[in-house]
Amino acid sequence: MMVTHNPLALPPSLYADTAVPPVATPPLDSDRTVSVAIIGGGFAGLSTALHLAEQGTDVIVLEAREPGWGASGNNGGQLNAGLKLDPDTIEATFGADLGRRMIAFAYNTPTFALDLIRRHHIACEARQNGTLRAAYHEANAAAVEKTAEQCIRRGMPVTVLDRDALREATGTDRYVRAMLDRRGGDLQPLSYARGLAGAAIAAGAAGYVPSAKIAFEARRRFWEEDEQIYGGISWTTQDITQIWYPSTDFHGRTGIILGAFGLGYAITTLVGGFAVDRYGARVVLAIAAILWSLSIGTTAFASGFAWQNSALPCAFSASGSAFLWYTP
Repeated sequence: MMVTHNPLALPPSLYADTAVPPVATPPLDSDRTVSVAIIGGGFAGLSTALHLAEQGTDVIVLEAREPGWGASGNNGGQLNAGLKLDPDTIEATFGADLGRRMIAFAYNTPTFALDLIRRHHIACEARQNGTLRAAYHEANAAAVEKTAEQCIRRGMPVTVLDRDALREATGTDRYVRAMLDRRGGDLQPLSYARGLAGAAIAAGAAGYVPSAKIAFEARRRFWEEDEQIYGGISWTTQDITQIWYPSTDFHGRTGIILGAFGLGYAITTLVGGFAVDRYGARVVLAIAAILWSLSIGTTAFASGFAWQNSALPCAFSASGSAFLWYTP
């Protein structure tokens, strides 16, 4: 059956108004067997897909809406070098060898991203004009100077700016001290996400939208208590092909199980014929299917079904609550 999908429009923003056009990402309408399936078309998923495809790996990306729809396409667009903790603290915490590698990786991420942008000719208004770590109280200025000293000691291209230099650079006298890292910069994040998607597809990766995540929050961890299942994945013969178990908080009071990241055509087949809210999320039978796969049965819904006052629907039952993210 061929299904026509109408994903949610992007939230209104300057980025949505000024981004390059989105790449074509048709819905997945047949079974696919691949080496790697990536869930989510944000920066991490798209970059992973691109680099795997460049190495010849058969890879697809499953995305509920469109590449960059969420946080990746709506963040500040800053290319910041470094980590929250200072370099000395990183080395002291993780050891000299791993610490040095973490520092080298984190402080060179802007350069890596900009090289990627140039290599794939991604139009995203990228600039390598530096970033500032600024203090607006003298009490914080010492911390900025301490970070800069540690970076300079490691040969990094950073400079400490005083109030006068900052006033000239920023147009305000609000800041008293700052570290300028010339490797940093900024870009148009939604254009970058779309450019990554285009580069990944050109390299051989396939992107599909929309898809869905189905989750069940159980009031007791019956898979551990009854079946001795601790983390991992179970395969089923249902349209919801996989059940993912939590790998943390073993023997905890509650837990959340994820159903397979449902393919658009399969989810629509599962939930066809039920009421559709204004977001197009149809959930009752899909949730019943995941519960049935877990041998709970649909009787868990004896307490009925309710809609939350939010964009996401939620079903409540005696065993727990189930929720579905889906955009047809």
